[in-house]
Amino acid sequence: MIYLAADCVTHKATYSRLAALLCLLLSFVSFHATAQNNVIGRVITTSGTVVAIDEDNNTRELLRRSNIFLGDTVVTGPQGFAQIRMRDSAMLALKEETEYKFKEFEFDGNSATPDSVVMEMVRGGFRTITGSIGDSENDTYRVETAFAYIGVRGTSHKAVIAFGSLFTGVSDGGTTVTNELGSIDTGVGGDFDYAVTTQDAMESPLGISLKGSSLEG
Repeated sequence: MIYLAADCVTHKATYSRLAALLCLLLSFVSFHATAQNNVIGRVITTSGTVVAIDEDNNTRELLRRSNIFLGDTVVTGPQGFAQIRMRDSAMLALKEETEYKFKEFEFDGNSATPDSVVMEMVRGGFRTITGSIGDSENDTYRVETAFAYIGVRGTSHKAVIAFGSLFTGVSDGGTTVTNELGSIDTGVGGDFDYAVTTQDAMESPLGISLKGSSLEG
């Protein structure tokens, strides 16, 4: 009877350890799956100082093949540059001294369902070739700034904040630049390929020629 009781205790202890290990394994798998679901892009190349600041204000260095997560703010230094490929195959290049946040990203690879991406440029500049998000009229694609927000219609476009203004340009497709006083279509469907929105927001975005703008070159 003593041996049976001891065996029973041993088996219970073994089962308890196995149950604890199983719970730990399931927690790890769940965490890993959640982390993977939050990966929205990957760094192709960087130069200079490039970091990401997550939603908990933790900072990490970004290098080639680093993951970009939902909620990350990517910051490039004075000599910094980053090129990122998003999950929907969009390509994004960030110039030096840029602060760019990924606020929303929903993409399931199914063209029959709407997708969305919302980003924010606090300072600096970018060039991008859009991917699958923005191909459908039901998709949401928006780049927010303190001056205006940019929507697209399947495009290659760029923007830079300089001299207290937002300058935007299109090389393929079209964009709509909107502030509180109005909007302007640039590229396809518009009269201009470039636009400027001033900081004082006393007027709607204005169409401009490329020559002499901060986007030139």
